[in-house]
Formats: sequence, C-alpha cells, structure tokens
Amino acid sequence: MTDDEMYERLPALLGPHTPDADELEVRSHVETCERCRRRLASLERVVGMLADARDDEPLEPGDELRARVLAIPDAHPPRGAYRRRWFAPGTAVAAAAAVIAALVLVWPGGSTHSTHPDFVAAKTMRLEPERQSSVRGTIALAAPSGSTQMVRLDVSGLPVDGSATFDLWMMSDAGAIHVGSFGPEDDGSCVVEMMALANEPMDAMVITRAGAGPAKPLASVHLHT
Repeated sequence: MTDDEMYERLPALLGPHTPDADELEVRSHVETCERCRRRLASLERVVGMLADARDDEPLEPGDELRARVLAIPDAHPPRGAYRRRWFAPGTAVAAAAAVIAALVLVWPGGSTHSTHPDFVAAKTMRLEPERQSSVRGTIALAAPSGSTQMVRLDVSGLPVDGSATFDLWMMSDAGAIHVGSFGPEDDGSCVVEMMALANEPMDAMVITRAGAGPAKPLASVHLHT
C-alpha cells in the first residue's frame, strides 16, 4: 500500500474490530510515519471524547458517524492549494469533534431545519457571496458555553442543482475546521443551528458544497473586519 492508502485506513484501527491482513502493515507504517502517527493519535482522542460524552456508558460510534469522520481529510484541498495558510497538520481532530456535535443537531430524522427558541445571538454577520454565487444570508454566533458555542445559519440562494448538502467551515491561521453539514429546502433556503468549538480562534466562516473543501467557498463572512 502507498502512504496515502495507509493514511486513509487509519480510522479502521479504532474501536472493536476484527484485524485484517493489512492491519499489521499499517501499524508498522505508523511507527515510522510522523503524519500517520499524529492522525491516529488525533482520531483516538476523538473516540475518547465520544465515550466521555456518554458518562460511564461505553459508546460505539455508528457507521454513518465513522464515515463522516473518515471523510474529513478528503474535504481538504491538496497541499499548496488556495489559501494555504488555512491548512495545517492536526486540524482533522478538531474538525471531527465539531462533526460529532453537529451531526446530532443538524440531522435529526433527516430534517434540514433545526433551531432552538432560546438561541440568543451575541454577534450576527452578513454573508458575502463569492463571484457568481447567489448565496445570501447571515451567520449568528451565540455566547460561548464552556468549550462550545452555537452557530445559527440563515441562508437563501443555495444551489439546488443536484448538490444535496453543504458544509460550514471555521477558518483560522491554524487551519480549517469543519463545523457541520446541512441540506436546503426545495427553494434553496435553510435555517439551522450547529455546535462549534469556542476555544478555536476564528478569522472567517465559509459555506461550500459538500466535499468541495473550504478552498472553494460559495459565501463567507470575516469575523474581525
């Protein structure tokens, strides 16, 4: 297997499973590869966070959640791509933690709208559409609560030409963190709340098509302008 193939197999090493013939090769590779060793350690911390979130009840992540966590590195553009300063090793764990929280809020029974009447915005910002994009709306941030904060997305003009879902990203000098995914109504609108990490310094938030990665935004908002 190539280095990249082994990198993509790392999540399969986590949790209860039956080792296959390739696992020994992958584990041996991890011992000598700094990139894979760091990612495996990050994923192990995510699994630990999942277990801690359920108090003393052991938690085995479902297949859908595993697939979402595995997909996070694929959403990042190649090394040296546009806005290179936004990407750094080790951001996958923070992205995974955000996905874990967002999945519960954004996809209850397939609903595209998930809001809470007690949401109080501490800051509301207007989205700036990218060239040739029709996306309009606002992003509101609630006051942080511990290590997390609620984000309310209220948008219209999302393309409904086959892209079933869209992604929201937090951007900073440290890297890109995936906050969550959401789906629009038939008219291209969506109002949804997600849980984001509050202890990560943010420069901007970006909306993209699912899987496109934050280097290809449809709309964005800069937090310190």
